[in-house]
Amino acid sequence: MNFNFTLINEFISFVIFFYFSCFYIFPLIIKTLNNFSLNDFKNKSFIKFNQTLENKLIKNLILIEKKIKKNTNIFLNLLNNVIYTKKTDLLNLSIIEKQKILNKINILFKIKKNKLLIFFLNSLKLSFIKSFKNVYNEILNYNNEFIINYD
Repeated sequence: MNFNFTLINEFISFVIFFYFSCFYIFPLIIKTLNNFSLNDFKNKSFIKFNQTLENKLIKNLILIEKKIKKNTNIFLNLLNNVIYTKKTDLLNLSIIEKQKILNKINILFKIKKNKLLIFFLNSLKLSFIKSFKNVYNEILNYNNEFIINYD
């Protein structure tokens, strides 16, 4: 039997050409023709995706930052309260200690003052006694002279 292989050959060549052109040639042609528009579309879609991603990230970051601020404010308030109470306690303690020290100093001064006053009064008493004794002696001497001279 005599087959004509032309039809089979034509069909096989068409299938090979179709396959090759569909998967290799046409995409290259379409790519070169639509490269700019395709790239623009990809860029725009990517930019939109990036913007939504950035917006989500920024939103999350803002929420996290608010939580951190709230927590830091709470901790700062607690710390300020603790510092304030410690400061007032220290101030009260220092005032009490100051009063105690002043009382001790006053007691010391009173004791010193009493000792000085006693010493001063003793010295004054002694000086009065000495002066009175001197005056008395002078009066006696004068009277003695008068008595002696009178005789």
